[in-house]
Amino acid sequence: MPSEGSPRVTFRCPRELLAWLEEQVAKSRTRFQGEHTISSLLVQLVEEGRAKRERSRTWRRRKKQLQQEREAGG
Repeated sequence: MPSEGSPRVTFRCPRELLAWLEEQVAKSRTRFQGEHTISSLLVQLVEEGRAKRERSRTWRRRKKQLQQEREAGG
């Protein structure tokens, strides 16, 4: 899965996606220790993405709240 700042990856067919996923798994064996199936890796990647978005959302809410408190107090 491309990280932020890396080029977008597109696939013409499911086989290309599968090949790309297998290549990523091969490159990062240590990150996915104990994971053996592509489906479990996909689930893990989706969960990581969801957690990252949630942390981002939480931070934005907190930042907005702090700004409002500052404006009200100052």
